[in-house]
Amino acid sequence: MRRGAPMTIEMTGQAPSPAVRDAALRIVRDEASRMGGEFEIDDRVEVRPDAVRRVA
Repeated sequence: MRRGAPMTIEMTGQAPSPAVRDAALRIVRDEASRMGGEFEIDDRVEVRPDAVRRVA
């Protein structure tokens, strides 16, 4: 990591609802905050209700 530049965290994927997406974003933000330093989150998570798959 470079000093002076904020760390960039890229989140990609799909979530079945806005609540799940927000929970994932909150977890990433909390963990990055624990590490200290500046960071930016590049949030590319799509909300797609059809992303849920049932395992039989």
